[in-house]
Amino acid sequence: MLEVSGCLITIDAMGCQKAIAEKIIAKDADYLFGVKDNQEVLSLAVFSAFKEAALTTDVDTQNDHNHGRKEVRNCRVLPASDLPEWGV
Repeated sequence: MLEVSGCLITIDAMGCQKAIAEKIIAKDADYLFGVKDNQEVLSLAVFSAFKEAALTTDVDTQNDHNHGRKEVRNCRVLPASDLPEWGV
């Protein structure tokens, strides 16, 4: 029902499902999903794809000091087409 064409849809790991990704693509939008280890096949595919692309992928690093702890975030982006088949 939403017009999402040209938008970036972000969803946490709970919404990380192939059917949802296909609907977003069909609406001519992009997605950014959080992935957790409870989806073993997908998690391994993502980990492997990033490991293989480690030398060719730009990295954006953020350093923060919040709540008495040091936080370091590294962000790399790969197109979903670089992932092997999900197998699920």
